[in-house]
Amino acid sequence: MIFRYANISLYNRQALCAELQLAETLPDKDIVLKGYQVWGEALLEKINGDFAFALYDKNRDEWLAARDPLGIKALYYVHTGKEYFFSDDIDELFRLSGIKKRPNIHAMRVLLQRGAINYGETMYEDIRRIPPGHYLKINGNDSIPVRYWHPENISIDYSISLKEAAEKFNTLFEKAIMERIGNDEETACELSGGLDSSSVVSLLKAKYPEKSIESYSMCFGDMQCDEYYYVKSIEEKYRFHTSKIDAHEIDYDQKYNFELNYNFSPHWPIMTTFTMYLPMLEKMHRDNKKVVITGQGGDHLLTGNCHTLRDLLRRYEFSKLLREIPYLPHSPVQLSAKCFMPFSLTQQQKYPIKKILRLLRSRETSGNQYIDDLFQLERFNPSAQKSDIGILISASESMLRDGNIFHAAEKYYGIEFRHPFYDKELIEFVLSLPPEYKYSQGWIKVLLRYAMKEILPEEIRSRGDKSEFSEVLTAQLEALDLKTLLKESQLVSLEIISRKKVDDLLYSFDHKESGNLLSLWTIVNLEYWYQYNFGWES
Repeated sequence: MIFRYANISLYNRQALCAELQLAETLPDKDIVLKGYQVWGEALLEKINGDFAFALYDKNRDEWLAARDPLGIKALYYVHTGKEYFFSDDIDELFRLSGIKKRPNIHAMRVLLQRGAINYGETMYEDIRRIPPGHYLKINGNDSIPVRYWHPENISIDYSISLKEAAEKFNTLFEKAIMERIGNDEETACELSGGLDSSSVVSLLKAKYPEKSIESYSMCFGDMQCDEYYYVKSIEEKYRFHTSKIDAHEIDYDQKYNFELNYNFSPHWPIMTTFTMYLPMLEKMHRDNKKVVITGQGGDHLLTGNCHTLRDLLRRYEFSKLLREIPYLPHSPVQLSAKCFMPFSLTQQQKYPIKKILRLLRSRETSGNQYIDDLFQLERFNPSAQKSDIGILISASESMLRDGNIFHAAEKYYGIEFRHPFYDKELIEFVLSLPPEYKYSQGWIKVLLRYAMKEILPEEIRSRGDKSEFSEVLTAQLEALDLKTLLKESQLVSLEIISRKKVDDLLYSFDHKESGNLLSLWTIVNLEYWYQYNFGWES
């Protein structure tokens, strides 16, 4: 039994080695190989880590390919009819298999319609991917993805107090951070000034002041997304200095343009900008950093959702439900940024109680028949926990992770991004908590704010806003010749989008109408991805 492909970072190697009676000095690959020999597919449920691997058992002529629960590590494959090829590098798959690069037109259409594509598809025909939390067992031509991670089976503990939850959260969070740190001199922290990355850095500084782990921050000057004020508050509290990268030095026209972005990450349309990461990565690379600890995942794990109200109703918690009513947004059953900000409603704006209860009782359906429901979310209740799980493992999140900058960072700079908030044990604990510990009375991340008391600077712990990067998106789009790019749009030629829709979005952008910015960004990147990979071919 041998690996044909493996990219593995184990975070519970000590526990695995103890159970398998192995030396802890063994490489992660050897531990996984031995674990599979002993436990078979049950190994996947025991691993806490980021992994993607493909094993070949020559004696059985059988493959096993698997990914970690959230799909942090990428894993693609090709079946030529005679052979299977596995890699996290799509270019390598084209080279090894000899198949022709062809666009997946169906995926392009679904992406524009639904904001995601199916878990097992990519933007290319013939290139497939293993869904997160799944393994693929291949015997001959039979290959069916099997799900091994079942977060919907986690029971909610309504008896736990917020204080008890915060204490356990801090224990697991600290453990998740420490397990992801490599050599101190080669480890860096990403520090934005938001709640999540600030919690990582502040906890490290509070509990392990002797550690010489450097932090890196982007400074955006007079842009609305600048969070230097909050970064400075952490520096002052813990008496250290971050390595700062000034966004005003980013040259979108010459250096950090779309072409460079797609040189780094050519195989997915870029759905969220990562231009600001590139100068930071270059600085980290010059400083010989190998591991970056991030705050990514905090928004997905801890934000909560408005379906908290449904859960309160289901549990007959009427007094708590009534306390939520002054904070209801205009659409109380929808997840939106507005629902996370406290505000007062006028008498004319207040909803009659009967209408609220009717909305809360209503059954939602996504109508998303184009996306496979691999995690059976449509059949899962209660709705608050369903929404929390969906945020973590939705088809759109799966696609965003596969197209994330951290894959390019590992390939081109040798820098591995590690995410404590995506720790399996931490995730499963947070999913077991009452939903009001995440969202309550207009505030998101209730648990994190409570847990980080006296650790985070108070101006960060109590902040009610969140940075948004529309100015960065606008700057990148303005650096493009949009009219030339979209004049002979391949998306229009392929009848994926209408000419009128493209022209309307360009008109809105020219007239500084921000409401359609994300739609234009998606279309521009899908167009750019197609032209980058296929030129002007039909």
